[in-house]
Amino acid sequence: MSYNFGPYGNPKGGYTPVGVEDVGSTSGSKTETGKDWVENYVFRSHPEDDSTNHPKELMEAGRAYFDQMEAVLKVLHKMAAMSFDLEEDYFNKHFWPGPNGNSLRLAYYPAQDVSLSTLSSSSIRYGAHTDYQTFTILSPDATDDLDGYGGLEVMVGEEWVKVKSEGGLVVNAGDLWVDWTGGRWKSGLHRVVNPSSDEAKGTVRLSVPFFTGPKPDTLIFDVFGGEEQEGVMAGEHLRRKLERSNS
Repeated sequence: MSYNFGPYGNPKGGYTPVGVEDVGSTSGSKTETGKDWVENYVFRSHPEDDSTNHPKELMEAGRAYFDQMEAVLKVLHKMAAMSFDLEEDYFNKHFWPGPNGNSLRLAYYPAQDVSLSTLSSSSIRYGAHTDYQTFTILSPDATDDLDGYGGLEVMVGEEWVKVKSEGGLVVNAGDLWVDWTGGRWKSGLHRVVNPSSDEAKGTVRLSVPFFTGPKPDTLIFDVFGGEEQEGVMAGEHLRRKLERSNS
C-alpha cells in the first residue's frame, strides 16, 4: 500500500488492492457482480519518463516491456491506417511525440479458495466491459487455455466464448476505435470469469495488458465523415470511464 497513489487510473499509476475496481459499471450501469477479484500495479506513462517512485525491480522490467509494446503498437497503427487507405502514420502521429494514453498494467488475480472480505459472493475476477481507449495488447495467463480455469471470455453475438491465445498476444479494439472508424470497428465486450474446478480455484492468475490511447488533447471523430463533427476528446473520455470504474 506504500505504492498506492490514489484510485485506479490516477496519474501516477501504482498499486490498487483487491475489491476496489468495478469495471463492469463502466458500461453505464451497475452490475450484479460487485467489485473485481483482482489487484494490480500500473505504469500510467513510460517508465523512462515517470518520476513516480515505483519499485526499482518493476521499473526495470516495465521499461523493457513498455518499449516492446509500443513497437508492436506502431505496427498495428500502420496496418490500421493501410486498411482504411489513410496515410501510413495517420494514427501514430496522434500518439507521438509527447505524453499519450498508453499504460502498462500488471494484474494479479488471487486464488479463490480463500475468503476476501472486500468482495461479495457474486464477485468475478473482472466484470464484463469494453476497453476504454484504442488497442489493448494482452499477454494472458497460460491457464486461460485450460478447461475449468475460467479466464478471458469475449461476447460473440449473444454467447460468451472462451479466448485461447495458444501462447500468443491477444489484441482487441477499445471504445475510441468505434468513434474513430464511424462504427466500422467494434469494441468487444469481454470479461474474466472465475475458475469452475476445485483445483483451479487454488491457483492464481497473472496477466499483463498494455492499454493504449492517443494524446489526451486528441479530438476523436469519424475519419470517413469529414471535419465538421463534434467528436470526443480522448482524455475526457478516459476520465469518465475511470470515474465509473472507481465509483
